[in-house]
Amino acid sequence: MKFVTVFFDLEGKYGCPFTISEFHFKLALQNTLKILDEHEVKGTFNTCGKLANDLPALIKDIHNRGHEIASHGYAHENFLSRSPEELIGILRKTESVIQNVIGEKPIGVRAPGLSMNLCSSKKMKLKKTFYSILEKMGYRWASNYCVWPVFKMPHKILTETFLLKFSYQLYPFRIRTKKGLPLEIPLLSPLESSLLGLPRPITSETAKSQLDVAFKVLRSCFDKSGMYFNLNFHPWVIGSGNRLALLEQIVNHLQSQDIKYILARDLVKISSRDANPLKRKMRIND
Repeated sequence: MKFVTVFFDLEGKYGCPFTISEFHFKLALQNTLKILDEHEVKGTFNTCGKLANDLPALIKDIHNRGHEIASHGYAHENFLSRSPEELIGILRKTESVIQNVIGEKPIGVRAPGLSMNLCSSKKMKLKKTFYSILEKMGYRWASNYCVWPVFKMPHKILTETFLLKFSYQLYPFRIRTKKGLPLEIPLLSPLESSLLGLPRPITSETAKSQLDVAFKVLRSCFDKSGMYFNLNFHPWVIGSGNRLALLEQIVNHLQSQDIKYILARDLVKISSRDANPLKRKMRIND
């Protein structure tokens, strides 16, 4: 059996490049939640604190459906451009808002724009400080390690050679800090924004051929993964236009496999410090 986490980066207008007139955030989110409900899938929603402050009832509804609410910065800030003190302030402000809305503090963080991606050497010292900050503040997991380009990429780079190059860390692993070992949950599939670009939520739809390629990529990533896999979406992208078909298609495919959906917070419990049962690398030669 394989464990699967479904992540959603929930930033609303603070992470969307389009004007509010083009952006039906609530409708796209409800479309996404409807599919998750129909397939009994619980997801982890990396949520901006300012969005939770703007739409508390919406965030509380997501929580009440059984989904996990994690931190995604306050207003989708670039963490790399902030000092450690500023990062602490952003995280505290975000967790305070989320706790006021759902009654519990988030225990996980995904940096906006994957700015704390350990796969990049840029400002590595600050990235290591970031994980130390998370540990001191009581966070149990982060999800920033990404080998996939963040923006739209040609399908041809998703080759066996590319996967092999990074296969040694494609499972949840511990980040060693002075006082603890926070769990890093790497992205084991590309963001849909990498596969589809950044389509305008209302005025454009995605070509079926492009959706087919996106599905094949996600299916291939799943097939090559070991004991653990995750999907990574933005509700405003996957929940609008004809892109819902991609979400439904990959969820239907997973339902035909021997899997168990797991929230990121529960992943921490089974990935103990001394023994990580998910430490099985991607299958490259199958």
